[in-house]
Order: sequence, then structure tokens, then C-alpha cells
Amino acid sequence: MRVLLLSMPDRHPYFGKREYEAPSLGISSIGGNLDRRHQVWIAATTMYRELADSPEAEVLDFIYRGEADHGFDELLDALEGRRAMESVAGLSWKHDGTFVHNADRPIEDLSTIALPDRDRRVYQLYHYYFHKADVMDLKLPVQFLVQASCAGIAKDPALPKKMTAAGVTMVFLGVENASETNLQQMKKGKIVGVTRTAVERLADAGIIVVGGLINGLPDDDVASMRRNYEFFVSLGINLVLDQLITPYPGTEMRRELIEAGLVTNPHDFQWYNGNWPQVRTKHLDSKQLLWEKWKARRDIVEDWRPNAQVKEYYPYCAMLDNGIVRPIIRFNEHRMDLMYGVKGRYKRQMMQWARINDYFGDMVIDEPFFDPDVEGPEGMGNPAVSLDFGQPPYKDTNDEPSFVRTVAGGHVST
Repeated sequence: MRVLLLSMPDRHPYFGKREYEAPSLGISSIGGNLDRRHQVWIAATTMYRELADSPEAEVLDFIYRGEADHGFDELLDALEGRRAMESVAGLSWKHDGTFVHNADRPIEDLSTIALPDRDRRVYQLYHYYFHKADVMDLKLPVQFLVQASCAGIAKDPALPKKMTAAGVTMVFLGVENASETNLQQMKKGKIVGVTRTAVERLADAGIIVVGGLINGLPDDDVASMRRNYEFFVSLGINLVLDQLITPYPGTEMRRELIEAGLVTNPHDFQWYNGNWPQVRTKHLDSKQLLWEKWKARRDIVEDWRPNAQVKEYYPYCAMLDNGIVRPIIRFNEHRMDLMYGVKGRYKRQMMQWARINDYFGDMVIDEPFFDPDVEGPEGMGNPAVSLDFGQPPYKDTNDEPSFVRTVAGGHVST
């Protein structure tokens, strides 16, 4: 059978295609675990019920849930008549126009999963700046960019040195917030001191630290968000990936925010990527939240500067950035500020970012939302999306009653 596997083209505004483009690990793994009789070329979602129950389901035949490393191969066997469609765990498939959801698939035994097959890719230009970017295997001399927990790094003083020896050059830490209250709400515990220890040990080992920051918690105001960025600067983290809390379907956080009346865009999931405000806080509406986050990052973190660890691993990139790229960026930013003002610059940048994933021109982009001087609207996204096609809103959490009809285990549920 001839198969083409496609990964989502959606991009976060912080990751420009010129700087960073990474392959899909899940898609590559599926390609590496398919029977060789299938001609596979590679060019996921948790919201399978929303997909199955939407009008877009007309163009879908199968949805695979969970780990598909072996399950996708089983689906191809079923299509060739080698096994029954009902026997493929984790598969949602269409029968007489209605999706049937087979039983969930258990977690696979890692020892049975083959390495990703990168030879089957149609596109081969994945990169991180001037370096080739790929999913990991043990055959290539590589530098590793990994994610770790602050608690795990802080617990073992010897671990950062071992990571350096193993080829780890960059670590992403979910620092998330400077507020102990917000950290507890995110089920992170009291980790501010632990975070500082982890960052110091990684820096001492010569590892570049990327910090994840989440704003927009219920008690956030302007001062608390600015303290977050000041906290990151005090830690010596200058690679900051800041997001706004997003009420993803099926999560406990979504339930809590909806019950508190803080979700301003409950159903237009096109905007759910962490960059855009889907909530308000007790002190800021969604519009103010986005504006104050942008302004705090601009004022406190400013533009990226290579630190000692970056200069060690990427000396030529650091020299290029310090000598040419950064001065050009600073000159252009100053010029844009003079031409449009700070608020005008913000509005232009938000409009540019908003169009990044508007591939079909169907995303509702309300320009006044990006203008700090204009009152309203309350939230972003299409407020009519929950009523499209005459359908009531999809269920917000897994245990809420669903207003749509799907088949689970052979029975129609509502």
C-alpha cells in the first residue's frame, strides 16, 4: 500500500521557519515501524471526538488515538483484509458515515519500537539555525537539546556534568512562574528555590538554559507578570519561551477556569497555541493581558543576546548575532518605533503573527483586539464558532454531557 503521512504545518510566532524547523518525532516513528511491503512517504491530535463529530469529518476516514507506532501498521493490515478493523486498538474509523471508536491502546513496550526512518521523508531540510535538526537515534554524532525538570536537575549535583559529557548542549526547563501561588495552581509545588539551583548547576556545566514561562493565571496583574520576567533575568536565563495559560479541552485547568468564568474563547481552537489569550484574569481582560505581556517582555527581556554558553557551542553564530544581526534588529526596532509608536508597532506585529497559520483565509481576525486604544472586543477568536452548522458547543471536559452523536464500542452515545 502507498501511504503519505502529513504533520501539522502550524507554527508558533517565536519559531521562524528560517531559524528553526524540526521534524515530527511521532510521524517519523510511525514510518520506521511499518512493514516494508508498504510504500510510505512522510511529508495527532487529542481531540478525536471533536474531529469525529464536526462537519469536517466528511473528509476523514480514520483517526488514530494515542501511540500509533504499531497501530498504524495494523490499520494497513486491516485495509488489506488481514485483520478486522474492530481489532485495531486506538483506532477511530467510519462505518456507514458514523465514526466508531475502538478501545484505547495500551502504552507500547519501547523495546519493540524501531528507530525512526528518516529515509522515507519527502522533505529533508529540517534545521536549527545552521545545524541539521533531527529526531534522536544512536547512529549519529549529535548535540542534544532536551527538556528536563527543575527538581530532577537540582536533586543530583552530578547530573549536569554527566549531561555535558553525553553531548547535551541545551536544556529546556519549565520554570513557568515566579509566584508560589501560581505554581501551586499549576500543580508545580514550591519550586522557586529549586529552580534557581537547577539553572545555576546547568550554567556551571556549560549548558544553555531555555526557560518556559506561563502568564495569565487568575491572580495575574501587570506587576506580577513583570516580576516573572525580572525573575528570569535574575536567573541568567535569556532564552525565554513565554506563553499564556490555555484552557485545552479535557484538562483540569480548563474546568477550573470555566467554572471561574475566566475563559473568553471557549471553542475557537484555531487560536489555542499558547501565544494568544483565551482567558482573562481577575485584574486584566484578554486584550490587556496580551498587550501587557508583550510590553513586559520588550521592556525587561529585550532582544536575545548570546551568553557564555551560547558563545562556547555556537561561536560563529554568536559573533554574527553580536556584530551584524542584533545591530540591524535594534536599528529596525528603533525605526519602527519612530514611524508607528510603541502601540502601533505592537499592533503591526500582532497582526503579522495572527496571519502566520491562516492558510485558508478562514480565521476570524478582529483588528481592534490588537489596538490598546480601542475599547473591546472581550476576547479573540470567532464567537459564532460554537453555533456553526447549527451545532451546540462541544463538551468542554471529558465528563460533561456531549451534544453530538458518536459510536463507542458499537453503541451510540449522546
